[in-house]
Amino acid sequence: MIDKVILKMASNTDDYGVLDNYSHYSNSKSSTCGDNIKIYIQVKNEKIINLKYQGNFEEAIIAHNKALSLKPDYADAYNNLGIALKEAGKLEESESSFLDAIKINPKGFLAYFNLGVVYYELNEVDKCEKSYIKSIQENPKYIN
Repeated sequence: MIDKVILKMASNTDDYGVLDNYSHYSNSKSSTCGDNIKIYIQVKNEKIINLKYQGNFEEAIIAHNKALSLKPDYADAYNNLGIALKEAGKLEESESSFLDAIKINPKGFLAYFNLGVVYYELNEVDKCEKSYIKSIQENPKYIN
């Protein structure tokens, strides 16, 4: 079962109740930066399948780093951290986070895809292409 502490930190709410399927939408003021942060978490079969932030990506980075301090082998948290880092313009750190996700879960096609996006933005065309190809190899149904 998902560590409820991780969900609580990510959603900044006491309103969590992970069973088999769970969704939570929060629009609250960040205690760290004072900005309004919109968070959407979707869980299915006790795994986070969707975790989106709108607003201050620094807050998302903090939340994922806290989650990783509790569960350092959580590949999805590294992937989501990489997305937040990319959105915050920290491309090299984002690359490192996606590589950590891949190290933990070499079949994680989304981490390969997101890594390809970072390589594209860094103008590293060969690495971008290899990442996209690996993503498709791991999940051929994802290309549509």
